[in-house]
Amino acid sequence: MRLFILIIIAMTPINCVRVVLYRSLLGFKIGRHVKIGMFSLLDIRTVVMEEHAAIRGIGNIFLSVHRLEMAPYSRIGGPRFSMNLFRGTANKKDYPAACLRLGGCAIIELMHYMDICADVIIGDNVVIGGIRSVFMTHTLHLQEFKPIVIGDNVYVGSNCLFQMGTRIGARCVVGLGSVVVKSIHEEDALIGGSPAKVVREHFGYRAEDALALRRRPYYKDGELVLPDARS
Repeated sequence: MRLFILIIIAMTPINCVRVVLYRSLLGFKIGRHVKIGMFSLLDIRTVVMEEHAAIRGIGNIFLSVHRLEMAPYSRIGGPRFSMNLFRGTANKKDYPAACLRLGGCAIIELMHYMDICADVIIGDNVVIGGIRSVFMTHTLHLQEFKPIVIGDNVYVGSNCLFQMGTRIGARCVVGLGSVVVKSIHEEDALIGGSPAKVVREHFGYRAEDALALRRRPYYKDGELVLPDARS
């Protein structure tokens, strides 16, 4: 019955109606000015979306996820076809109640896969860019679970792989095709390779510049900066 309701809501053509249905029928906590794209399946037990958060585009699929938390101005998906897939263990007994948590102004772009058997925590101003990055939080046969943590102001390129239990320090760039098998605590670094390691220290990446190019809000020194209204 719950899956049937989710499908009907996903097919509803008007955003404000979808939001009201998610609130009233499923108890999702959804703030003001939130957008949820059509044909996105949200099989999530608990949802907290703060103001101006968005799940955009067609084809964002959440399957058996325990909890989703989206801070203000965070976004999953793009303007058209998004095709992100998030899989959890809410349909299994005796498994941890894991959460996908996006910080303020964080973005997950297109066609990424996230395994939410343990927490996946994405910091403020993070961009999971490009396509086809994979985040795995469990071992073979679901025997062990460990979270993945991406620090504030990080950029992740296309086709990256993150193993369970890994962490990335703040203000880093994870280059195209990197395979992250252990935590990298250095900050302000270029990370790349298989296995991934620090390629260059003091790289100088500025998350606010990357988000400004996208005409997206960002946090700077703890303050929210909105894009120029003329843009």
